[in-house]
Amino acid sequence: MKLSARNQLNGKIVEVRRGATTAHVRIDIGKRTRPEVRRRCHCRYQGVGRDGSDPMRGAHRLCAFAFLTAMLLALALAPARSADQPITGASPVPSATPNLALSLAGRVRHPLRLGIDALRKLPAESVQVSFQTERGPLTASFTGVRLWALLDQAGGIDDAEKGAELHHLVRITGQDGYWVIISTGEIAPDFGAEPVLIAYQRDGAPLEGSGFRLVIPGDKHGGRSVRDVTAVTIE
Repeated sequence: MKLSARNQLNGKIVEVRRGATTAHVRIDIGKRTRPEVRRRCHCRYQGVGRDGSDPMRGAHRLCAFAFLTAMLLALALAPARSADQPITGASPVPSATPNLALSLAGRVRHPLRLGIDALRKLPAESVQVSFQTERGPLTASFTGVRLWALLDQAGGIDDAEKGAELHHLVRITGQDGYWVIISTGEIAPDFGAEPVLIAYQRDGAPLEGSGFRLVIPGDKHGGRSVRDVTAVTIE
């Protein structure tokens, strides 16, 4: 008995493809059909294998083993380096004494900058001081150059008026911006002659920071003992 086309298709499942989508449609004549859509997954990695294991774990271990083998081989073939041979591309080790400089400017005839080596070539003096600080009493021996001697290195005060030593001020500024004022009359040899120092050593050891400190013997408190001095300006 021949079946009609309708009877031949009824109940059959037909596969329909469109791009990456495959649909399996059951032909039910006289009934509403609802296609069951299945998308083909093109993901390279599903997270777990059929047996529940991670398929990428083995690949990661293989890569790590290959990398370690290459590193060991490179170290074995590298030429030996002697202990005193410098490492190519390495940063130079900083010297124990940094490149320090002190500027003298303002009302001086020859403004200049003096490094630590230049200061050490000038006549040095040592003073014993004891004063109160925020951290308690300080007693130490400081070595340095008289502030007035530094002004002489800069050509002296740029003022031809009589008694110019009594008409000017000296501003001493630290690296952090802290500054104090003293008069030139305090340190002038013919007047106060105070042994005010720009020190570069404390108890025989180089100073830290900028390398210079203002030391004023006789002060009971350390408010004028400027640390890390970077500039001396005559006003």
